Formats: sequence, structure tokens, C-alpha cells
Amino acid sequence: AVVLGQSVGTADSDGCPTSGDQAETLGTKAVIDWLNGRAKGYDASGAPVTAGWTTGAVGMTGVSYNGTLPNQVATTGVEGLKTIVPVSAISSWYDYYRANGLVVAPGTYQGEDTDILAQFTAGQTRAEGPCADEIAKLTAEQDRVTGDYTKFWADRDYLDARNVHASVFVVHGLNDWNVKTEHFAGWWDQLAKRDVPRKIWLHQGGHGGPGNNASVTLPDGRTWTYKQTENRWFDYWLWNVPNGIMDEPTAVLQREDRAYTTYANWPDPAAREVAVKLAATDATQPGTLTTGKRPKGKVEQSFVDEGRTIGPDTLVAGPDAASPNRLAYLSPALGQDVRISGRPEMRLRMAIDNKPDANLTTYLVDYGPAGSTAEPTVVTRGWMDPQNRKSAARTEQLKQGKLYDLRWTLEPKDYIFPAGHRIGVVVFSSDQEYTLLPNGGTKLRVAPEHSELRLPVVGGPAVLGF
Repeated sequence: AVVLGQSVGTADSDGCPTSGDQAETLGTKAVIDWLNGRAKGYDASGAPVTAGWTTGAVGMTGVSYNGTLPNQVATTGVEGLKTIVPVSAISSWYDYYRANGLVVAPGTYQGEDTDILAQFTAGQTRAEGPCADEIAKLTAEQDRVTGDYTKFWADRDYLDARNVHASVFVVHGLNDWNVKTEHFAGWWDQLAKRDVPRKIWLHQGGHGGPGNNASVTLPDGRTWTYKQTENRWFDYWLWNVPNGIMDEPTAVLQREDRAYTTYANWPDPAAREVAVKLAATDATQPGTLTTGKRPKGKVEQSFVDEGRTIGPDTLVAGPDAASPNRLAYLSPALGQDVRISGRPEMRLRMAIDNKPDANLTTYLVDYGPAGSTAEPTVVTRGWMDPQNRKSAARTEQLKQGKLYDLRWTLEPKDYIFPAGHRIGVVVFSSDQEYTLLPNGGTKLRVAPEHSELRLPVVGGPAVLGF
């Protein structure tokens, strides 16, 4: 049997949507309670209705917001919820609308925030009528000024698996820039910490599932489609069918050639953090990346923010030429394929020379060999507010012109850089596709000698060879 539950303030459900807080969590939990005889239910005429037809064993699945609700409910530990299959699901609304103290947008929805989402979810009649006060409260409390992590965001954070009793089959697109990859990775980390029974399926698509007919061949030679895998998962967890699914590899991952393969876990247990150092010998020309000694000489490099008028595609292009609006650092051509699996981390020594604050953006890019005309591939991205250098929960003013050491992670990724290509790091300020867009002219200065990118390289430093 299938129950199509309608969340608070949507469709025929009363109340107002509140973009992921406890009201929505408990409203959805009530469905599981009703299915297990612990909550009352009524039909349209007001007559009591019970669910005598069910065993009480419940699974939940959905995509995007409808995949987020299962995550929310699982954290309550509600009895009867046996398993969830969250697809492209949010695990922390802070990570959806913010990044390291910076206000960012979900991909292609520049300017959206919790209040805009609630208006959309409620529909115009509710949003402008009985829910107007609730939505105004969201606008006031979401804080698009500091971007700090507050109680408002803690109430919408599900990254605590201590009460999760349901098994979890995580499904996500590695190129999902709406619900970014930190959502599956952060949730996966917490599930692993609590040893929750789990499986993960990662695909090369964006926001959504892999498609019912996506198929993987297991090490034992059997081939299953995604839909068959999902059905077998529910068979096992809801009906106790001994189909061996929990003995199969934990991770299914679609590679860049669109073929699926299996891994023992994710990130790959063979991944090792490697320090890739930024280096430069000229104040304006593109710099280099190295795992060895930097070239002699100390030089600082500067750029000016024009993100309001210049998009990231332009800033990423032409890495071998100097640009006044970004800095680029390139590795030599790779001698072999290099796979990363996990979270890259940027460590940057930086100053803001003429303003009190600035956006800060880093792109990890796959470039062809020098002179190549092939389009670069943006592998992953990351953003931060330098005022939140110590904590996402605390804004601290910067001293103009002072160099600060900043650290932040880029969105998690599993990617293979092909042999002959170059790894590139592009540093700029405002990201036209994601961050707030202040007026241009902010001057930023970087000390490459004290900056590096930490990459989770499968096989460790010897694989990079530069």
C-alpha cells in the first residue's frame, strides 16, 4: 500500500509551511503514528478512520523536499519507520541557503530563501492570507545580513543520527547544484558514526534520481536496475525477504563515462588527504600547483571583484592568461588518471584591502593540456564569508589590509581527472550564480606561499606526481 502524505500547509493539509522546522517534522511523523495505531485519523465527514490493513512497518521515499521529510522524521526515532530512501534530499537547511557564513543560493534559484520557498509551497492564497504572518517571521529570522548559523537554522538541521532506527538508502546526483552534495555527504557521515544500516547510490546527474532503468553489475555478475534495487531494499526492510541486499557492496557510483560500478564504501577508503600547494613567481600571471617545494621567491597576488557583471564561466576560462578579476593556479599535465573521493579543503591566506568584507569563492576545475581548446569542467565549488573564519555561528570584523588564514571545504565530490589534463584552482570573490552580488571594486590580496588545497586523492600523494 502507498500513502501520499501531504505536509503541513500544502494541498489539503491545514496550517502553514515553515521550511523544514519541527512543525513539518512532527506533522509527517503523525502519519507513521497513525499507521501504527498511536494517532487518531478522520475521513472528510469527520468519522474516525483506523489503519487496520497495515502491519505498521513503514518505508518513506521522495525526491528533493519530499526526500527531506523522510530525513526529518527518521531523526525522531519514531517506532514503525523501518527504512527511508531520500533522493536529492536536504540534511541541513543552513547548508542549502548558506555556506560558511555566506548567503548562497541553491543552483539556478538566485535570491531564494526560506520565506520564498514557504510562499511557493503554500501557494498564493495561503501565502498572502492566513500564512502571511508565518512567512514574515521566516523573513525576519533567516538573517540574510550576517549569514550566521543560529537557532533558526539549528531547528532545521537533521545532522544528528543518534535516534535514527530506520535503515537509510541515500540517493544523490554528484552534479546536483540545487541540493548540493554536502547534504548527502554530511548525512552519510552521521549515519556511519552511529552505524546505521545504509547503502548509497550516486549518479552523474543533477537534481533528481538516476532513472529507473539505470543499472549496475555487481561483483558476482548479477545486474540490477535502480528500480529493482529500490524494490529489493523495501522487500528486505519491510517484509524481511532474505534477498542478500545487505551483503552487496555499500556504494554504487556512476563514473564519468556513465557506467556504474561498486565500491566498498564512500568516500573511497583508499583516499588520502594530499596538500597541493599554491605557488606564484609573478604578481599577475597565473600560478602553479605543486606537491613538492614551491619555486623560490615571495609574491602576493591581487584581484578585483566584479562578480555582479562577470559570470563564473568567464572567470574559469582562459586559465593560462592573467585576469584582473580572479587568480588561477594550474598543475602540470597529469601523468595518470587521478581520482578524488571526499571533500576538498581550501586553505587560503588572504586580505581585503579596501572594504570591510567580501565574498570568497573557489572553484576546482579540470582543464585540458596547455593550449587545449576543450571546455573546462568545473569539478566542485566552495564559498565562505571571511568574517566567519572562526565559526559559521559567529561574525567577526576584519581589519582592512590584514592577511588572514582561512579554511573551508568545497562541496564533496567523486571525480577522475584524466591523464594529460591539468588540475586547476580558481579563486575569485562574488559568484554570480550563487552568492550575493555587491557592487564591484572590492580588492582582495592572496599570499600563495601560505595557501594550499587539500585533495582527497585515492592512492595518496604518489598518484599526483607533481
